Amino acid sequence: MQSAVLEHWKYNFEKEEEASSDAIDQDEVKDVSDRVWRIVLSDYQVEHLSMSQEYRAIVIKHEVEMGRK
Repeated sequence: MQSAVLEHWKYNFEKEEEASSDAIDQDEVKDVSDRVWRIVLSDYQVEHLSMSQEYRAIVIKHEVEMGRK
């Protein structure tokens, strides 16, 4: 979490020089880290668990018909 905040400093700090480990509340980093789920999939799983283009098109068609984006 901390490295992500530092890497994307522009969303949290005005200047890159202000972004440092000392400027980040470590309790908040731990709290967010505890709540984030990390899922790691192999290439095989991604290939076989992904929705096919055909099924994705059906879902999108249904959403459009329901008036959603």
